[in-house]
Amino acid sequence: MKRLIVNADDYGLTPGVSEGIRRAYTEGIVRSTTVMMNQPPAARELETLLQDCPALGLGVHLTLTAGFPLLPAAQLPSLVRPDGRFWDQEYFFAHLADIAAEQALAEWRAQVQLFTQVTGRRPDHLDAHHHSAYASPALLEALLTLARELDCPIRAPANDAGLNHELLAASTVLHPDALCLDFYGEQATAEQMRRCLQHIADSNFEVWEIMAHPAVVDPLLRQVSSYTAAREQELAILTDPEITAFLSAQQISLTSFNCL
Repeated sequence: MKRLIVNADDYGLTPGVSEGIRRAYTEGIVRSTTVMMNQPPAARELETLLQDCPALGLGVHLTLTAGFPLLPAAQLPSLVRPDGRFWDQEYFFAHLADIAAEQALAEWRAQVQLFTQVTGRRPDHLDAHHHSAYASPALLEALLTLARELDCPIRAPANDAGLNHELLAASTVLHPDALCLDFYGEQATAEQMRRCLQHIADSNFEVWEIMAHPAVVDPLLRQVSSYTAAREQELAILTDPEITAFLSAQQISLTSFNCL
């Protein structure tokens, strides 16, 4: 039987995002989430999750491209704008040669430390907002270093870049066999979800992850993200009983990163 981790990214970004993720777990097929610990609502929303959804898989959504860092900006000159905010993703990816991986690792450690302070436990896996940790070999090495320190798995690479896979193959860090990125934006439809599940059922890989972004859209989300209405569409599909039935018919078992 194939095993599937449906992970909801961006927990803690806004109260509505957090509410949507909790609902996608209690009413649907989400079994894992990752928290943006540098966002102002994150710690409070994380406490609610621990009370209401204690069995939900819980990791850290390492962030370098949204909001402010947890460390002082002076310690992260390659990562922040003059006002102390992280550079946005467009600038980040256009200036990868200027990004200091050791600064990214220091900030990621601070985000994990706050997660541990709030939850009293280590994350069950790590992934990265806008896939920033996979943007260069140096950043991936930093991610692998942190995962080894925490003895936890990571998300599989978000692309087919050979170098990333070579680095992972040489590492002892665990990750799912494959990642599905096709349930997003205009592709966030019930038909597309069924296609993803059928592909998983027919594949030779045993453990898959589907990346998702369910949410209840609130005013704060409209201020901080361009990805809004589609999140509510994702939530509706992830909680659709017909999708749950289709998944069961394909003999796919839902799980979290703890299965690794």
